[in-house]
Amino acid sequence: MPDVRTRSVRRASGLVQTPLSRLIVRTGSLATWRPVGSTGRRNMSPSPTRLATIAEDGWTLVSAEVRYNEHPDSFRIPDRIERESLRTGDAAKLLFDIETRDAGRAIDRGVDRLWVIVKRRAGIHYVGVLDSDPGIAQGLTLRPGTEVLFGAEHIIDLDHPPRSYVIDKYGPDFFAR
Repeated sequence: MPDVRTRSVRRASGLVQTPLSRLIVRTGSLATWRPVGSTGRRNMSPSPTRLATIAEDGWTLVSAEVRYNEHPDSFRIPDRIERESLRTGDAAKLLFDIETRDAGRAIDRGVDRLWVIVKRRAGIHYVGVLDSDPGIAQGLTLRPGTEVLFGAEHIIDLDHPPRSYVIDKYGPDFFAR
């Protein structure tokens, strides 16, 4: 019988029951990355050629730099040099502004902090793979495994998951150039 245990996860649309098998666990002061269950998400979306917008994608990224400038005492971000020096396999936490729709009408909008694993550079941007689960909403194109185009200005946190975690979840071709 499949594992049907769930945990309440806060999303922009409220609390959502998420199967434990879909969660990624980070523990300790230095994060320990390990996949929980098998996601089978090796087929990633086509490479993005533009930054996402609410109108076209149901989500957009929020500038971490703007947030930091508005609240420097309570909102911290890594140094610009660190945010501009990511390599394939590094993890970046981004602010996703997600709109929830019902019958074509916006019913909720909120910002979630989600992890992306860097796949490659694309000019001044990065292309990463969404590693977190944003939940499901009408018109939302964002799913775990979705490729996300982002810049250093969007990054609120950094981490370095083990190479084995990335390979186990996304396959050995993730690191192929």
